[in-house]
Amino acid sequence: GLSRGSMPAQAQQPGSATQDIMSGDAAQRLAEHFAQLYYGLLAVRPSALHQFYTEESQMSRVWCSKPCSPDALPRKGSDVYRGVSQIAAAIMSSVGGQDGTSAEPVAVTIVESVQASALGNSSGVMAHIAGLITFVAEKKMRRFSQSVILEPCSRGRSVLCVRSDIVHYDFETPQRLPASLSQALLGSSSSAGP
Repeated sequence: GLSRGSMPAQAQQPGSATQDIMSGDAAQRLAEHFAQLYYGLLAVRPSALHQFYTEESQMSRVWCSKPCSPDALPRKGSDVYRGVSQIAAAIMSSVGGQDGTSAEPVAVTIVESVQASALGNSSGVMAHIAGLITFVAEKKMRRFSQSVILEPCSRGRSVLCVRSDIVHYDFETPQRLPASLSQALLGSSSSAGP
């Protein structure tokens, strides 16, 4: 989970996590911190992402072969996972089954935006994260849109866990790959030449 203790100093005030996220600024900081931790771990240690989830968590993934729209047909449809073991297995399957390293990540993500708000009943935070992701084994860049609900979990009142996690992946073939993705995809193992 995401604990208050690992948040920026200005968000570390006495009280429960729900009291700390009542303001929009605190919710935004928490969501940005979550995105940084989540996608940082996804790149090099996806096996650790299960810590964000509980047995009550649900994760949905929608894979589209073209930009998702009401009339777009998903590549595989929607996959829904419940509980820590199903979610952990799905995450590891998406990255080829093993952790990466800082030199050889299993996923490269560019987070373009994070938008967050405290839930109306102050029970958690809803965050929307959007950007580009490449699962290195697949070698396809996709635009993604993730919506997560973070709420206090049974590990303690100051620990937030993912209650709901929904991601849409669109296939995208940009004219020019961003340098960070090109480097990760091509790496040092590809040969140079015509």
